[in-house]
Amino acid sequence: MPESCNELVMSHMPLAETIGSRFSRIPVDDAKQEAMVALVLAARKFDPERGKKFSSFAAAVIRNHLLDAVSDYCPLPHGDKAPEEREAVEDYDALRTAMNALMPDVRLALEMRYGESEATFEEIGARLDCTHVYAMAIVAAGLATLKRMMEAER
Repeated sequence: MPESCNELVMSHMPLAETIGSRFSRIPVDDAKQEAMVALVLAARKFDPERGKKFSSFAAAVIRNHLLDAVSDYCPLPHGDKAPEEREAVEDYDALRTAMNALMPDVRLALEMRYGESEATFEEIGARLDCTHVYAMAIVAAGLATLKRMMEAER
């Protein structure tokens, strides 16, 4: 691992330990260990050119890694899905359906803002060839539309 990765990991170990210790779905020692693994993964994947703070990026990677680790610690018997998981899958399917119904620019703006890249409004505006203020309005309108569509489906 390059020296800069080592420095990132060492300086952000308290962040990983805090997130791991607050995660209650698996034993706390295991959660802390998984959080440290995720911190190393985050340091390897981090791209400072994207303009994000490492701590924000690492926190998201750690949380997602911990959520993925839950299935290793709490397997569901015989492949059955728990009611909460079924509901989450149904919600996800409804969200994907609603997202696909949006206009392409609105869908792109939401995916950029809330997807893996967590793009800024300036980045969204550059991609859509508009100002950051208009990009903000597109995202807000898209969220409002998604909310209405999701409520109508329930």
